[in-house]
Amino acid sequence: MANNSGENSSLRFLSNQSLKKILVQGININSLLSKNDLGLKEPIQKEIVFGVLRYFFFLENNLSRHLKQAIKNKDIDVKLLILMGIYEIKFMKTPAYAAINETVEVCHQLGKTWAKGLVNAVLRKTATAESKLENIEEDLPVWISKKLDVNFPDHCHMIKKAFLIKPQMTLRINQNKISSKDYKDKLEKAAISFRASPFDEAILLDEPRPSSDLPGWHDGELSIQDLGAITLGRLFFSQINNERQKDVRLLDACSAPGGKLFQLTELSAFHRIDCSITALEISKKRIKTMCDLGKRLDHKVHVIQGDASTDAWWDKKPFTHILVDAPCSSSGTIRRNPDIKLILKEKSLPSLQKKQLDILTNLWKKLSPGGLLFYSTCSLFNEENDLLIHKFVNKERDAEILKFRVPANVTNALLTEYGCNLLPFDKISDGFYCSLISRKTI
Repeated sequence: MANNSGENSSLRFLSNQSLKKILVQGININSLLSKNDLGLKEPIQKEIVFGVLRYFFFLENNLSRHLKQAIKNKDIDVKLLILMGIYEIKFMKTPAYAAINETVEVCHQLGKTWAKGLVNAVLRKTATAESKLENIEEDLPVWISKKLDVNFPDHCHMIKKAFLIKPQMTLRINQNKISSKDYKDKLEKAAISFRASPFDEAILLDEPRPSSDLPGWHDGELSIQDLGAITLGRLFFSQINNERQKDVRLLDACSAPGGKLFQLTELSAFHRIDCSITALEISKKRIKTMCDLGKRLDHKVHVIQGDASTDAWWDKKPFTHILVDAPCSSSGTIRRNPDIKLILKEKSLPSLQKKQLDILTNLWKKLSPGGLLFYSTCSLFNEENDLLIHKFVNKERDAEILKFRVPANVTNALLTEYGCNLLPFDKISDGFYCSLISRKTI
């Protein structure tokens, strides 16, 4: 970060505005990143914004201890500014005096010079007060915390702790461009440290770095994809690979941003399976992003714009395999996307479940008899997962649940009645769910 005091406070001002967009307007952080939001441009800005979101309730409690009366809603930018300062003092290496001075200066840019004294006083008290960071067991709204307690009575503590840990960066090697061994050699030559994963094509970096700095990025030799998502793709592909049937016609519904789509494309080519893949996506903007990714990886996939819960896009030819990566609450990805716990509302879950069931029901009619449907979410909530599949199979008399064979080295898998959860407490993977459903020939 530059030494210029004005520049430092400008960076913090922009980050303050990014936090305000998230908390007030409900814009998710990935959307801001995709638009190159100025409050998330520099590494220190990302550290502060993600940090405030990750420890929001802890920081808020620290703030309330030093306030005689709550800050008004119209001054939420001042509240967020103080939370930023508390985060810097408690979690970053910025000297307390520097963090206080730079944070106070932002009041000018907010047009709220009256708040300088308040910001200064609270941060000075924070700097001298003791608060044991190692005692933070969770940082979640009550409703999410309770839901995890009910859904995962034996694992909820580990899941909540895991949500406070920064996620690791996982690379998926495009083995049609370069062998795993050769790519790992490239990383070693570039002095980029990494470690192995349960899958040959996936590796975990010890330290995250910009994608463009990675060897082979511009040549399409790798993608960035969470290890849990890679595991889901592998579980689905193992079914295709085991069957080894001719004329595999696969639909990837709700396909953007394309991680599993291009993973399945690479696996099919690598294992020499003749597989026709169609991608279905409702959003034009997301289709463009997905196609740009495909170009970089040198993959050509048939993409259709359409709503998976309707018939308008379908050519009446059934698919042998369907992947439904359903729109969901994304509750399993709170570690990677800490804004979710602040934006997501419990009242939105029934409408999500209805959408998921509509998509499943509609796509089921497009699956050939004997075909396989793989349902997945990045949610940990039962009503989007096992409870939804329970509803579905009781509605469709030709639906049969198949049991998973999870590789022994995938240690975060938890089998359920209708599928499998991948839990996020292994410090590597986000939280996911999947279910494998066969269409019986009646």
